[in-house]
Amino acid sequence: MQLQNQSELRAPTPEKAAFFLDAAIAARYSSRADADPEEHLNSHMLFTLHIYQYRMEKTGKGGSEYC
Repeated sequence: MQLQNQSELRAPTPEKAAFFLDAAIAARYSSRADADPEEHLNSHMLFTLHIYQYRMEKTGKGGSEYC
């Protein structure tokens, strides 16, 4: 099995991540407008969220840390 229409987007805020998820859900339904209701119930969408924390070092240099 292979995923189709894969995209990776980076969101700087939780609100932007929520916007991307809402847009993906809306596109999923609008692209299959001609499908019958049972097909909608049996379709799948994979949404993966990776969260990274960014902090400033005392030296003024930024560093990222995976949470």
